[in-house]
Order: sequence, then C-alpha cells, then structure tokens
Amino acid sequence: MRLLNFLENYFVKSEDANTTTEIIVSGIHIMPNYPPLALGLCMSYVKQSLPKNIFRVLPTFIAEEQSLKTFIQSTQTPRRNQKIFLFSNYLWNTDGNLRLSRLAKQLSPECITIHGGPNTPTHTDACRDFLHRELHVDFIVAGEGEETLKELLEALASSGKKSIHIDGVRYLDEGRYVETNQRLRSDDINKFPSPYLTGFFNGQNITNWEAAIIETNRGCPYSCIYCDWGSIMGQKLKEFDFDRVVSEINWLADRKINCIWVADANFGILDRDVDIAQAICYAKKRTGYPIFVVQTYAKNVKTSVVEIVELMVEAGLLAQGTISLQTSDEETLRVIKRTNIKKAQFDKLRRVFEKKKLPLWVELMLALPGSTMDTFKNDLAQYFDSPIEVFVHRTVMLVNSPMADPQYRIQHQIKTRQDGMVASTATMSANCIEEASAICRLFQGAHRLGMLRYILRWLEWERGIKPLDTIHDLVQDEQAQERFPLLGSIVRDAKNERNDVSDLVDTMNLVREDLRRNSLWGELHRQFLSWITQTFGIVDNPGLRTVVTVQTALMPSPGRQFPETIELDHDMVQWYADWFGGRGEALISYASSLLTIEDPLSLSDRIHCFGSISPNEWELTSALMTVRRPRR
Repeated sequence: MRLLNFLENYFVKSEDANTTTEIIVSGIHIMPNYPPLALGLCMSYVKQSLPKNIFRVLPTFIAEEQSLKTFIQSTQTPRRNQKIFLFSNYLWNTDGNLRLSRLAKQLSPECITIHGGPNTPTHTDACRDFLHRELHVDFIVAGEGEETLKELLEALASSGKKSIHIDGVRYLDEGRYVETNQRLRSDDINKFPSPYLTGFFNGQNITNWEAAIIETNRGCPYSCIYCDWGSIMGQKLKEFDFDRVVSEINWLADRKINCIWVADANFGILDRDVDIAQAICYAKKRTGYPIFVVQTYAKNVKTSVVEIVELMVEAGLLAQGTISLQTSDEETLRVIKRTNIKKAQFDKLRRVFEKKKLPLWVELMLALPGSTMDTFKNDLAQYFDSPIEVFVHRTVMLVNSPMADPQYRIQHQIKTRQDGMVASTATMSANCIEEASAICRLFQGAHRLGMLRYILRWLEWERGIKPLDTIHDLVQDEQAQERFPLLGSIVRDAKNERNDVSDLVDTMNLVREDLRRNSLWGELHRQFLSWITQTFGIVDNPGLRTVVTVQTALMPSPGRQFPETIELDHDMVQWYADWFGGRGEALISYASSLLTIEDPLSLSDRIHCFGSISPNEWELTSALMTVRRPRR
C-alpha cells in the first residue's frame, strides 16, 4: 500500500466530528537516567502549538520492549487513534532506537515512526540507503527538529493530503526516495519552550537522573570535517534567553541533579558565558548541586574561557580540565578545516589547573584525514611523562559530518568499519592505524601508569632514542615478541584490547594484573633490557642497571612492606630532576643514594581496573613522582 494513501486512511477526518482521529505522540528514549532534551524540546513545542482536540502529546518516554508493548496495548481505545513514535538518534542510542522502532511496527503496523537527531543520515545517498534498509522508518526529520516536526504532524493530519511538501523531511513513496528542501533554522529559538520549566518532564522519575543537559545557544562557527555540529546546526550562533538558561540551571540544582552537561559547541565563545558559569557556581553554593559540570570549551580560547575555568575550579565543579586539540600538525589541521588553540592560551589554561593542583587532559584523535604515523607519534610525544593527561579517540565517521560527504571520502580515500570507525585513509593504511592504536596503548601504559617509563627516559636522554620510536619498533618486532614472552604479552594486549571502542586510554588491564599478582616486573624489565640491547646496540651500562632496578621497585606487587628504602649506585632522583631542568648528565656520573618508596593507596595488594585509580597514581609513590609532578 502506498504510504501516503495509508496515512490518508488514518488521518482524514470523517464527516462526523465526533469520530475525529486522535493522534497520540510519544517518544522513545532508551536512557531513562538522562532526560531526553531534544525530544523534550520538540514535543513541548508540538504540544504548545497543535490543537489539543486532535493531538495528544504524551510526556511519555519509552525505554524498553515491555514498556512499548504495554503502551500500545493501553492506547487501544474505542476512539479511533493514530500512534506516532518519535526517535532522536545519537551514536550511543541508535541501535536501541532502531530495535524499538522495528518492534513498534510489528506490534502496531499502522503506527508512524519519525526519526531525527545527529545519527540519522541526511546526506542523500546515505539517507536513501538507510530508508531502504530500515523499512520501519516512515519519516526522517533533517536538521533542527521542532518546526519541521510540527509542520509534518499538521500535514499528516490535514484532510485530503496527497503528499508531504514541507521542508526538511525524507521518506519513501512506493519505494521512491523523496527529499524535500533543506529547512532554514529558526530565527527565534526561544519560541521553543523549555521542557524543564514548562513541567513537561515533571512526570519523569527525576530522582533517578544521573545528569541533565542544557542548551544556552545553538550553532557553531567552525566547520571541522569530522564533526556534524556546524553542518547540522549552521554556523551562526543563536542564543536562548539568559533568564531562561539561569532558570533551567536553578531548576536542575533544586532537584539535586549531580551533573549538568552544557550542550554548546563552544562554551566560552560568548561574553555572557562567564555569567552563565557564575549562575552555575551560585546554584552550587546555594543547593550543593550540581556536583560537577561537563562542557566543550571554545576552540580558540578567549579570556572568558580562562575565567570560566577559574570560577568552576574555585567552586569545586571541575575535577579536571579538558582541552580538545585533536592534533597539532598544521597540514592535518588544514585538511580537517580546524583552527586550534594558540600555545599561549593553552599555557594560560594549564597554569590555572597547575595552580589549583588539578589534572589537565588534552584530547587527540587517531586516523584523521591528512594525519600520518609520524604526525600521530609527534602528537603523543609532546605529552610523554608530562603533567598533562592524554585522551585519544579513534576517529569515527559521523553520518552527517562533512567527512561523510562522498566527494570528501573519495578525495581522502576514507574507508570505515561497520561501527563507523575510520579504518584507513590516503595517509594511513588499515595496518598503520592498528599499529598506531597499539602504540597509543603502550604510550598510555608508560605515560599514565609508569610501565617502562624510566627505561624509556634513559634511552631518550642518554642515547637520543625517542620513547615513541622505541615503542613503535617494539610493536613492529614480531620476532622479539615471540622470543620474549612477557614483553610480547604487553604488545599483544595493546594490539588486541578493546578494538570495539573509540577511546585509547584504558590499556592492558589483564596483563598488568598478571604482572602485579605474580611479581613478574623484574622479568619483564630483564626481557625489555635484552631487547633494547640487541635492537639499539647498547652495551652493559651501570646507569641503565640502576634505572631498571628503580623501574621494578616502583611497580606494585603483593607482600611488600612499606615504606621501602632501596640503595642505588647512582642518584636517580637528582639525575631525573636535572634532565627535567635541561641540564642533565650521564647517570653514572651521579653519586650513590637512597630511594624511599611508599604505597599509600595499597596498590600492591589489590586488583586494578580502569577507573579504580587516579591518573598517574598506579606507579608507587617516591621522590621521582614528586620531581615529575607535585603531589596533589
């Protein structure tokens, strides 16, 4: 049956006004611990704008299959009605949304499913393929959703409607793909009512919310190719009224919501963002909530961003700072059309966090178009053994990003895995990307957790061999991985671990636990020493023996008594401090010394997993840690 004839049969008013079809609109939201802001905005606007004698917009958000079955059964009333289900698709919920969309069609074939959101494809070819593949999807709303949804519902309910001509929709008509004109963004986003302040969310189990999202503006002035923020929302910023934003902050704080996510593309880009940050800090002071705040800072850090960071650190709302760099390579930045933070501004933010003794993270991306193995290694190398943490993401092809444009994909030879991760580009082969992933995990093992850290430092400072080059050589040396089983185990774990996820922080949990539990660090370091001796032609060196002794002593293993003091032939603490200060000499030229090691977190006697420890505290405590970064 033709879709539009099918719709007509359901939506055309009969001659008897008493038998007018009731249109029931509800949302699908599979994450009940987080309010669905996008759906809430769309549904609040529809409820406010459409006639209530025809449309019943329910503040109902269905999260799982049984709830959907119950809802469909409960709305089977004598009065003729038509169910419409709304879906807002993101990377993290698309699979679940599609599963419930299919089920809705199976349980109620006459229902209408409308999908939107950033993970619903809108590029013509991808959108056509999606609709032919997911035949349970009736309509796609492209771009800003509120106005399009309202007009779509009006069109569906209109008497004698022969086709859908409104802007911003895609659908199939007897298998023929239909794409209407792109809809222009609304000039006045304040006409879209707040689902918080209008009470639309009041029926939800707010006490179970772990976090909530607010929008203070829409738009992004940048066009980074890997991101869909600018392409979907347009470049010009449009602001929600300041009083509305502050009222939403207080509404959430009064309900003791632990975390507020600020959904702006560039928080701090507007001068008024400082005032918004102050409002959040005041809410924290008044109510104790939120406990922390998550935001994406402006790409070019202005004075306002530094001021925002200082305010939130002072209020206890930030446990760490995060700056999204993606890469420092100028050619890659040109290819991905990104303008990065200036070094002076980065240093200013870094000093704020150092002053408050809080960790600073930078975000990098692996497999960006234009990047190479060397540029990626250089990005990592800037932070090795520094007070800055590094969060690395595998690049994911967002379906509506400029990178997903067919011409751009052809130009840069971009291929993706089934999960959307970039598998290869013109400048990085599939094998190269997987090698880089393993290098990154081994880098994290040394940089965050201290594994091989001091041996790698000795190679760099006294032999001029960079840590990332050493790690790369090890990853590529398959014969050595067979000859040295423990050394091979950490490489294999780094190569194989969690290839289904995009982050490259968590690393080598199983092999690390085996090394700790069985006190195998000494053997691992002996194997590493043998490998570097053979690979780099290094002869026996008493300074290097001291480094290996310290490296082993600083790794947690059970049954040790702390504090533990070891005698060293050479003063490695002073050597380390001197090299950090740019005036180091060969370790063998330093006198003997003592090194005291402590384990205040009892790391030696407990199982470790990612997230159970603070950054940089898996290595046991000693004066070396204090030299590298003052104790927090």
